[in-house]
Amino acid sequence: MTDARAALRERYRGTLASRTQRVVELVPACRRGAEAELRELMGELHTLKGEARMLGYAPLARVCHVLEDRFREAEPDFDALAVVLDGVLLSLSPGTSEGDAAALWRTSLEALGEVVEAADGEASEPAPPELEVKTGTTRWMQIDATMVDVLCEKLAAVATELGQYTARIEADRARNGVRSGDDDAERLRTGVNEALLLALDLRLHPVEPLLGRLAAHARVLASQRGQSLDVVVRAEGVRIEREILDRLADPLLHVVQNAVEHGVELPDERGDKPATARIELEAETSGATVTICIRDDGRGIDREAVLARALREGRVSDTRPRNAGAQDMDPRLDVLFQPGFSTRERADEGAGRGVGLDVVRRVIEGLGGDVRVESELGRGTELTFSVPAALTQERLVVVQTGDVLYGIPSHWVVSIERRSGEEEAKDGEAATFSWRGETLPLGSLAAIVGGVEEEERTVLVLRFGERPCALACAAVVEHTELLRRPTSRGLSEHCGVSASAQLDDGRLVLLLELGFLRKGLTRGASVSLRAPREEISRPRVLVVDDSVVVRDLLSEVLVTAGYQVDTAQNGKEALVALASFQPDVVISDIEMPEMDGFGLLREIRARSETLPVVLVTARSSAEDRRRASSLGASAYVAKGEFQSDSLIQVVRRYCPEGT
Repeated sequence: MTDARAALRERYRGTLASRTQRVVELVPACRRGAEAELRELMGELHTLKGEARMLGYAPLARVCHVLEDRFREAEPDFDALAVVLDGVLLSLSPGTSEGDAAALWRTSLEALGEVVEAADGEASEPAPPELEVKTGTTRWMQIDATMVDVLCEKLAAVATELGQYTARIEADRARNGVRSGDDDAERLRTGVNEALLLALDLRLHPVEPLLGRLAAHARVLASQRGQSLDVVVRAEGVRIEREILDRLADPLLHVVQNAVEHGVELPDERGDKPATARIELEAETSGATVTICIRDDGRGIDREAVLARALREGRVSDTRPRNAGAQDMDPRLDVLFQPGFSTRERADEGAGRGVGLDVVRRVIEGLGGDVRVESELGRGTELTFSVPAALTQERLVVVQTGDVLYGIPSHWVVSIERRSGEEEAKDGEAATFSWRGETLPLGSLAAIVGGVEEEERTVLVLRFGERPCALACAAVVEHTELLRRPTSRGLSEHCGVSASAQLDDGRLVLLLELGFLRKGLTRGASVSLRAPREEISRPRVLVVDDSVVVRDLLSEVLVTAGYQVDTAQNGKEALVALASFQPDVVISDIEMPEMDGFGLLREIRARSETLPVVLVTARSSAEDRRRASSLGASAYVAKGEFQSDSLIQVVRRYCPEGT
C-alpha cells in the first residue's frame, strides 16, 4: 500500500465512522416500519460501500453489500443487524488497528452467514486505481494535534505579553493625564486575541463520535448478556476540548457498562415496561459548560438498601437527613461516590468491585466539573456530568484573600452578596449565610487555603451540582476571561491549585481545584486543608529544579533532616507556589525552562528582601557567583561540590529548627 493510499485512509476513516453512526441511528425507526428512514439507511449503506471500495477496504465493502441485502428482506432481523453495525462502528474507532479492523469485518461477515475465505482481504477484489492527489486543489490538511497545542501556547504567551504591554501604556497615560485612545498596540493585541481564539477553536472536537462508540459498546455488551436494548445518541453540534474528551472517555465507559450490567433488566424481568430496554446518551452546550447525560429505563437504585449498607459500614450516621431539597442530590445516592462502596454482596467479572464511581467523580472534579445521580426504583437511573467545554481559556471571578488572588470559574458562581455581622458563628456552631430564604453553610476562603485571617465581607454563593453553599472572601477583584496554565501534580495535591493565570497588570491568579474547595466548604470555615498544625510548624523549604532526579534527591535529604518540602519544576511554577504559601527557604537550580533561577531570584527580591534563596547549580564560574550575589542570593552551592551535610548546614543558617 502506498503512502498516498495510507494517507487517504487516515483522512477518510472518520467519515466512514460518521456514516456508519448515522446508519446505526436509523435502525430503531426502520424497526418501527418508517419507510423514509429505511430509504435513507439504504442510501448511506450504498455510499459507505462505494467509499470503502475506493479506499481499498474490500471486506468492509462486502459487509455493506450483505447488509443492503438483509435490510431489503421482508422481515429483517434488526437485532442481529444492529450488532453487526456496532462491530463495524468499533472497527472504525481511532484506536483500532488495521489488523483488528479486518478481523472485525471477518467476524461481521460470519455473523451474517457469509463464507469467509482464508485469503479474504484487501486482495479479494480488484483494488481501484490509486487516486492522484493534486496539489493546490484541496483545502484539507492533516496535522499532528500536538502542533495545535504548541500554536495555542505560543499565541497565548504573545497575547499575555501584549496585554501587559498595553496595560503599562494605559498606566503611563493615566499618570501623564493623557486620554486613552485606540492605537497600534491595542489593534495588534486585538488581532492576536482573534488569532488565539481561532487556534483554540482547533482544539475542539465533536462529542458525538465518542458517544456513538459508547453506544456501540453498550449494544454489543447487551447482546452478549441476552438483553434487548435500544441506544439513542443526541449530541449534534456539541464540541469540547480534546484533552477533556480524552479524560472523559473512561468515566463515561464505566457508567455505560454499569447501566447495561446493573441497570437494564433482561426482557422477562421488565414487567409492564417494553421488553426492549433503552439507554439515552445526550450532550448539550450551555454557555461555557457541556452537560452529558446517561439515562436508562432499568431497575433503578434502591435508596433504602444503599442507606442500610452505608450504615452497616459506618459511612453515614442515622441522623443524616434523608430528604434533600428540590435541587439537591439525595445523600443516600451521594454515598455511591465514596471509595469502595458497592451494594452488591459479590463482584462479577464486569463490575461490582466498588471501584469506579469514586474515580468517576475525582476525574470530573479534576476537570472543574461535577456529577449528579438521580434514580427512581423500577424506572431507571440518570447520571449527569457537567464539565467546561475548554480548559485552556476560562471565564473567572477573581477574588482576593490577603495578598493572594484566586480564580473561581464563573459557572460555579450563582450570586455575589455582601455579608453583615449577623452571620457570625457562635462558639461550637458552624457559620451560615441566609440567601433567598435558604440557610447555607458558610466557608472562609482564607481558612480553606490556610491564609491569614481577615475581615471577609464578600460572599460568593456557589453551586457544584448539589445544594448551594457560601464562600466568604475579602473582595472580588474582577470578572475576566483568562488563559489557564496547568500546574504540577504536587501543587495540585498539596495546595489545591490546579492552574494559574495572569492578569493584564502581571498579577498572578491561582485556580483552585473543585474537590479541594468542596472539601474545605464541607469541613467548615475554620478548618484548613493544609497539613495538621504540628506538620506546618516544621520549617518549609521550596525546591525548584527541572530535573526530577535532583528534586527527589534534595527532597529526601531535607525531609530526613526534619524539613517540610514542596517542589516546583521551574521558576514560573515556583512563583505560583510562592503565591500560595510562604516557605522559610527557597533552593533553586539556575538553568531551567520557562524561567531560570536568576529570573526567579529577581522576581523574589522584587517582592521580598528577606526570604532566603539558595542557588544549587552545576554552573560554578566566578561570573555566575558574582551575578547571583548581585541579584541577592543568600548562598551558592555548586552541584559538583554537593554533599548532603553541606546543604543541611547552609539551610540551617536560615532554619535552625530543622532536626
